[in-house]
Amino acid sequence: MIERSGVTGGLVVHVGCEDGDIAAALAADERFLVQGLDTEPAVVQKARSRHLRLNLYFRTFDGKTLAYGDSILNVLVVSGDFGGKVKGVFFGCPCKNSA
Repeated sequence: MIERSGVTGGLVVHVGCEDGDIAAALAADERFLVQGLDTEPAVVQKARSRHLRLNLYFRTFDGKTLAYGDSILNVLVVSGDFGGKVKGVFFGCPCKNSA
């Protein structure tokens, strides 16, 4: 998925990470720092327990706001239902210092 995008490294965020398997697959390439987000603390804890890697992190969020500064994300993956909001994979999120 990422190979086709032309993105060569940086921050990848998976919103709606569930068990963390997609985030873990994305983190297999060490050029990427991957963060999985979910609204349920128990889901985040399960993902953390399943996937222990140096470049893979999981945390909870409110389901509405991504707490990242402008132009920091390289790839945003959205899974699950967040009030009917947009789902999909977004490449080339504006990032001034992309790898």
